[in-house]
Amino acid sequence: MNFEVLVNEFVAKENVYRAYSEEIENLIRKLLRDKGLGFYSITSRTKDKESLKNKIINKDQKYQSLSEITDLCGVRIITYYTNEVDAIADLLENEFVVDGDNTIDKRKAIDPDKFGYLSLHYVLELNEDRLKLAEYSKFRGIKVEIQVRTILQHTWAEINHDLGYKSKIGIPREVQRDFSRLAGLLELADKEFLGIRENLREYAVVVNEKMGKNDDVILIDDVSIRECIKNNSLVKELNQKISEKMGWNLLDVSDDSINETINRLIWNNNFQTIEDINNGIGEYNDLIVFMIKRMFIEISPIEECVGLDYLALCKVVETRSINHIVSFYKKLGYSGGLEAFARRQLKIYEEYLNQR
Repeated sequence: MNFEVLVNEFVAKENVYRAYSEEIENLIRKLLRDKGLGFYSITSRTKDKESLKNKIINKDQKYQSLSEITDLCGVRIITYYTNEVDAIADLLENEFVVDGDNTIDKRKAIDPDKFGYLSLHYVLELNEDRLKLAEYSKFRGIKVEIQVRTILQHTWAEINHDLGYKSKIGIPREVQRDFSRLAGLLELADKEFLGIRENLREYAVVVNEKMGKNDDVILIDDVSIRECIKNNSLVKELNQKISEKMGWNLLDVSDDSINETINRLIWNNNFQTIEDINNGIGEYNDLIVFMIKRMFIEISPIEECVGLDYLALCKVVETRSINHIVSFYKKLGYSGGLEAFARRQLKIYEEYLNQR
């Protein structure tokens, strides 16, 4: 068929193809979230007129209809980890009709001694159940290319595309070793990141098992503090007391807040283990609540780390040193009016001592 006929047919239906790409993107996004599968990004695209024309010409006009061209619509899914690629592949195969002749797993197809990005390419169609729905019925017979790759595989693909090389042909021999070495490093990094995540998960299990039994050996870090806030009975009781006294509904702790809480606790080696936190709560429980009541003027969203934040502060103000308190806040990145703020905190501390 004359390529101009195909191109003109595509232009006439371009809005349908564009809508299809967007619908598939939204559908996959929903499916992944419903299954609890993580991803970095999902994007869609529709082939433009010039790109289609070049594709048809390069294929020596073998196409007889648009239905034979499988990449008019496309969706790219970028994941964080390699095992997420496999999980997403399973989902796609269960939720769509797979065109086996045009689907290729480049992770398996590429020779070990060749360089390239090892992404997974599916060609799919909507299944019959979805095509019966009004919003999808107009997309019958249209295929979509789905690319699934990790962030590092995507980095390789983008840089490789920018360099303009898709194979070793034409690359200077002295550069070929650089390509091969870089491909190996990226693949190794993908595996190492996955290993780190699994190690962190295993560590969280160990911390959970030790919490309340071996608190003296659990060092303060992101994992242990999150576990401490959620499951340590002393911390939970302290937060409950704060909530009742202040009328707050404490929010789940955010990543930024947990990092600052850790910095507060470990400053000057004041607290190093969960056992140190337990002992500190026993010693400063009443002071923590007193200082919160006296220092909070405006109510803003308060997170579950508030009790530990003020535990750290109590350890600092106990020194009765203005310079010590100022140094504490400077280390946390605060500036401006710190000396006056420190004096106010010391005054509150003295009020607490006088009322006892």
